Amino acid sequence: MSSIKIKGLDEALKSVQKSSRARELTSEGVYKILNEVQQTLDTYLFKKDQVGIQVLVTVYTKVAGSYRGIPYATFVEVERGKTVWKLNNAYRGEAIAADAKILNSEKFTHQIYCKAEKKLNRLVYPDIEL
Repeated sequence: MSSIKIKGLDEALKSVQKSSRARELTSEGVYKILNEVQQTLDTYLFKKDQVGIQVLVTVYTKVAGSYRGIPYATFVEVERGKTVWKLNNAYRGEAIAADAKILNSEKFTHQIYCKAEKKLNRLVYPDIEL
């Protein structure tokens, strides 16, 4: 498991969560979720094709139907650079039922398809160099 560090994350989380009491993120929590996202991305995309992918990290929130009001949670928006993850934004907003969400996945569908097709071709034609 690689060690992901994001410059300015601790300061951004402190300023965003200064008056909140629930559904808060810690930098360790963000890094844990990003490591899982990174492993998934490595399965479907080459490292060179991951540049520019944007991920929204938050606290998983499942709200009961009887809950009155709108629950708010902390969100951290990061973008994959050539070698590191960069912090784009940190804010509080209406909670969603997810840990992480890829914001611009439609831009990367072609690369995912090409990698999957290459793997399938290797299974069908193992002797041919692709």
